Amino acid sequence: MRAFAIFFSFLFFLSVAVLGAEEYAIIYGVTVDSQDNVIGDVKVELLKREGNEDRLVQTTISRGKRSIYYDGMFIFKGLSAGFYTLRISKYGYEEVTVGVEVKPGDILFKRVSLRERKVEYGKVSGKVIAKSLALEGITVELSDEKAEKVLISQETNSKGEFTFEKVEPGKYKIVVRYRGKELAKEDLEVANKQQVRREFRLPDETLDFFYGEIEGSVKDEEGKPVRGAVVEITKAPEGQDLKKVTTDTSGNFVIPLLKPGSYKLRASFADKEPDEESVTVTAGKKKTVNFRLRKKR
Repeated sequence: MRAFAIFFSFLFFLSVAVLGAEEYAIIYGVTVDSQDNVIGDVKVELLKREGNEDRLVQTTISRGKRSIYYDGMFIFKGLSAGFYTLRISKYGYEEVTVGVEVKPGDILFKRVSLRERKVEYGKVSGKVIAKSLALEGITVELSDEKAEKVLISQETNSKGEFTFEKVEPGKYKIVVRYRGKELAKEDLEVANKQQVRREFRLPDETLDFFYGEIEGSVKDEEGKPVRGAVVEITKAPEGQDLKKVTTDTSGNFVIPLLKPGSYKLRASFADKEPDEESVTVTAGKKKTVNFRLRKKR
């Protein structure tokens, strides 16, 4: 390390002499770990104190393993006098800040040691529902705090659940989407070893994305409404319950919250011959099925 510092000091002194820029200063250095091993590809930001605030002046990345003389090295040139702060960060390491007072013509070397961050992962899980029904196939994204970058993405299972394992401590946003459309968003903070659970209750109309509906009527051979007739589903797509309803005083019925697909329905009533119909249900739409029951022979 010392050899590196001497070598670079010689180069920088030579550079200043050639350029004749004695009123300007240089800050350079090397980034190492706690074992004094060089670390490359470290983000190094230079901030200058102006009044009560620190203004970002320059940003650089310490060099990776390109040649022995450049490993872990960074440099900021052409600096005016003043008080600066070096802010050094790399994924998996704790952030470090170093204060530097600069005078005209200074060539300053800084050796910055980074400590590995001990990460104790947390867990984020939850459920997405609408009108008390679990929603399958909803995309749940865990993004950075500003929701600019998606870190993990997952679709809800048949129970409307999602789980993100090994979440680093920090601040995040959870975004809930369906086919690219944002349905909900929430801030989230995870601490060491913390298990965070969130339940998203979406508006009732969200169900239109997933379910259709069958409505209709049951009448006798004379066209009169049949009250109390049983309308039941006898065949449905996989995972759909075989629902059963009865007609109202006007002979009408509604079977809501049906998964898209092909259905067979059967209408029956006491001394009437049953009637059957087939229909295809589409999400977000109503299908009308009318039955005509005749007297048993």
